Amino acid sequence: MNERFMDMLKEYLKKNERKAIGYSEEEITKIEKLYDIEVKGDFREFLKYAGRCDGDLLGDDPVILYRQTWSIQSYLRKNYFNFIDEDYTVLHGDLQKKPFIFSIEMETYYFYIRTADDDLKVYCFDENEEILKDTGMNFNEYMVDLVERYNPELKPTLDFSTVGEL
Repeated sequence: MNERFMDMLKEYLKKNERKAIGYSEEEITKIEKLYDIEVKGDFREFLKYAGRCDGDLLGDDPVILYRQTWSIQSYLRKNYFNFIDEDYTVLHGDLQKKPFIFSIEMETYYFYIRTADDDLKVYCFDENEEILKDTGMNFNEYMVDLVERYNPELKPTLDFSTVGEL
Protein backbone atom coordinates (compact mmCIF):
# COMPACT_ATOMS: atom_id res chain seq x y z
CA MET A 1 0.00 0.00 0.00
CA ASN A 2 1.81 3.11 -1.22
CA GLU A 3 -0.99 5.64 -0.89
CA ARG A 4 -0.79 8.34 1.72
CA PHE A 5 -3.83 9.15 3.75
CA MET A 6 -3.01 12.86 3.76
CA ASP A 7 -2.94 12.89 -0.05
CA MET A 8 -6.33 11.17 -0.16
CA LEU A 9 -7.72 13.63 2.38
CA LYS A 10 -6.44 16.66 0.45
CA GLU A 11 -7.91 15.26 -2.79
CA TYR A 12 -11.25 14.70 -1.05
CA LEU A 13 -11.30 18.22 0.45
CA LYS A 14 -10.54 19.87 -2.89
CA LYS A 15 -13.01 17.70 -4.82
CA ASN A 16 -15.85 18.34 -2.36
CA GLU A 17 -15.00 21.93 -1.37
CA ARG A 18 -14.65 20.92 2.28
CA LYS A 19 -12.20 21.98 4.97
CA ALA A 20 -10.26 20.06 7.58
CA ILE A 21 -9.51 21.45 11.04
CA GLY A 22 -6.33 20.55 12.86
CA TYR A 23 -4.40 21.42 16.01
CA SER A 24 -1.58 23.93 16.41
CA GLU A 25 1.86 22.85 17.65
CA GLU A 26 1.06 24.38 21.04
CA GLU A 27 -2.20 22.42 21.24
CA ILE A 28 -0.44 19.19 20.25
CA THR A 29 2.07 19.73 23.06
CA LYS A 30 -0.84 20.08 25.49
CA ILE A 31 -2.46 16.91 24.09
CA GLU A 32 0.82 15.03 24.60
CA LYS A 33 0.93 16.11 28.24
CA LEU A 34 -2.75 15.48 28.92
CA TYR A 35 -2.79 11.94 27.51
CA ASP A 36 0.88 11.14 28.30
CA ILE A 37 1.56 10.24 24.67
CA GLU A 38 4.12 11.09 22.02
CA VAL A 39 2.75 12.63 18.83
CA LYS A 40 5.06 12.00 15.88
CA GLY A 41 5.28 10.96 12.25
CA ASP A 42 2.09 10.48 10.26
CA PHE A 43 0.04 10.74 13.46
CA ARG A 44 1.43 14.24 14.13
CA GLU A 45 0.79 15.31 10.53
CA PHE A 46 -2.78 13.99 10.83
CA LEU A 47 -3.45 15.89 14.09
CA LYS A 48 -1.97 19.11 12.65
CA TYR A 49 -4.06 18.96 9.51
CA ALA A 50 -7.26 17.15 10.50
CA GLY A 51 -7.20 16.29 14.21
CA ARG A 52 -10.51 18.02 14.90
CA CYS A 53 -12.28 17.46 11.59
CA ASP A 54 -11.59 15.68 8.31
CA GLY A 55 -14.28 17.55 6.37
CA ASP A 56 -16.40 14.42 6.87
CA LEU A 57 -14.32 12.10 4.74
CA LEU A 58 -14.69 9.45 7.45
CA GLY A 59 -16.68 11.32 10.05
CA ASP A 60 -17.13 10.14 13.60
CA ASP A 61 -18.16 6.56 12.88
CA PRO A 62 -14.72 4.92 12.86
CA VAL A 63 -12.58 7.89 13.99
CA ILE A 64 -13.56 8.66 17.58
CA LEU A 65 -11.56 11.90 17.64
CA TYR A 66 -14.45 13.50 15.77
CA ARG A 67 -17.24 12.46 18.15
CA GLN A 68 -18.90 15.61 19.43
CA THR A 69 -20.55 13.80 22.32
CA TRP A 70 -17.25 12.67 23.86
CA SER A 71 -15.59 14.70 26.58
CA ILE A 72 -11.99 14.75 27.75
CA GLN A 73 -13.02 12.30 30.46
CA SER A 74 -14.29 9.89 27.78
CA TYR A 75 -10.97 9.99 25.95
CA LEU A 76 -9.00 9.57 29.15
CA ARG A 77 -11.17 6.65 30.19
CA LYS A 78 -10.67 4.92 26.84
CA ASN A 79 -7.00 5.78 26.59
CA TYR A 80 -5.94 4.98 30.13
CA PHE A 81 -8.46 3.03 32.11
CA ASN A 82 -8.97 0.37 29.43
CA PHE A 83 -5.25 -0.37 29.71
CA ILE A 84 -5.37 -0.88 33.49
CA ASP A 85 -8.82 -2.46 33.74
CA GLU A 86 -8.74 -5.69 35.74
CA ASP A 87 -10.87 -7.38 33.09
CA TYR A 88 -8.42 -6.58 30.28
CA THR A 89 -5.07 -7.83 31.58
CA VAL A 90 -3.93 -8.42 27.99
CA LEU A 91 -3.60 -4.62 27.64
CA HIS A 92 -1.56 -4.00 30.81
CA GLY A 93 1.78 -4.51 29.06
CA ASP A 94 1.09 -1.78 26.52
CA LEU A 95 0.61 1.04 29.05
CA GLN A 96 4.34 1.90 29.15
CA LYS A 97 4.28 2.15 25.31
CA LYS A 98 1.98 5.21 25.61
CA PRO A 99 -1.05 3.81 23.75
CA PHE A 100 -3.66 6.01 22.13
CA ILE A 101 -7.00 4.69 20.91
CA PHE A 102 -8.15 6.66 17.87
CA SER A 103 -10.64 4.35 16.17
CA ILE A 104 -13.44 2.04 17.23
CA GLU A 105 -15.14 -0.25 14.74
CA MET A 106 -18.36 -2.17 15.35
CA GLU A 107 -18.33 -0.87 18.94
CA THR A 108 -16.03 -3.63 20.21
CA TYR A 109 -12.82 -3.33 18.17
CA TYR A 110 -10.48 -0.71 19.61
CA PHE A 111 -7.66 0.40 17.33
CA TYR A 112 -4.66 2.12 18.84
CA ILE A 113 -1.05 3.04 18.27
CA ARG A 114 1.81 2.73 20.72
CA THR A 115 2.97 6.32 20.53
CA ALA A 116 6.33 5.54 22.15
CA ASP A 117 7.18 3.34 19.14
CA ASP A 118 8.54 4.94 15.98
CA ASP A 119 6.80 2.54 13.58
CA LEU A 120 3.26 3.62 14.70
CA LYS A 121 1.88 0.13 14.11
CA VAL A 122 -1.84 -0.16 14.67
CA TYR A 123 -3.06 -2.74 17.14
CA CYS A 124 -6.59 -3.96 17.69
CA PHE A 125 -8.11 -4.98 20.98
CA ASP A 126 -11.13 -7.23 20.41
CA GLU A 127 -13.37 -6.65 23.42
CA ASN A 128 -15.52 -9.72 22.67
CA GLU A 129 -12.67 -12.21 22.66
CA GLU A 130 -10.38 -10.12 24.90
CA ILE A 131 -7.45 -10.58 22.56
CA LEU A 132 -4.90 -8.20 21.13
CA LYS A 133 -3.90 -8.33 17.46
CA ASP A 134 -1.27 -6.59 15.36
CA THR A 135 -3.19 -5.36 12.29
CA GLY A 136 -0.09 -5.53 10.11
CA MET A 137 -0.61 -1.86 9.23
CA ASN A 138 0.93 1.36 10.43
CA PHE A 139 -1.10 4.50 11.14
CA ASN A 140 -1.03 5.74 7.53
CA GLU A 141 -1.94 2.33 6.09
CA TYR A 142 -4.80 1.91 8.55
CA MET A 143 -6.24 5.34 7.68
CA VAL A 144 -6.00 4.54 3.95
CA ASP A 145 -7.72 1.22 4.67
CA LEU A 146 -10.53 3.07 6.51
CA VAL A 147 -11.10 5.30 3.49
CA GLU A 148 -11.11 2.32 1.14
CA ARG A 149 -13.66 0.49 3.30
CA TYR A 150 -15.87 3.39 4.46
CA ASN A 151 -15.68 5.95 1.65
CA PRO A 152 -13.86 4.72 -1.49
CA GLU A 153 -15.67 7.24 -3.70
CA LEU A 154 -14.41 10.16 -1.61
CA LYS A 155 -17.85 11.67 -1.14
CA PRO A 156 -19.02 13.46 2.02
CA THR A 157 -20.61 11.00 4.43
CA LEU A 158 -22.87 13.69 5.92
CA ASP A 159 -24.15 17.10 4.86
CA PHE A 160 -22.21 18.71 7.70
CA SER A 161 -18.79 18.07 9.17
CA THR A 162 -18.39 16.58 12.62
CA VAL A 163 -15.88 18.35 14.84
CA GLY A 164 -14.37 16.89 17.99
CA GLU A 165 -11.98 18.17 20.65
CA LEU A 166 -9.26 16.27 22.45
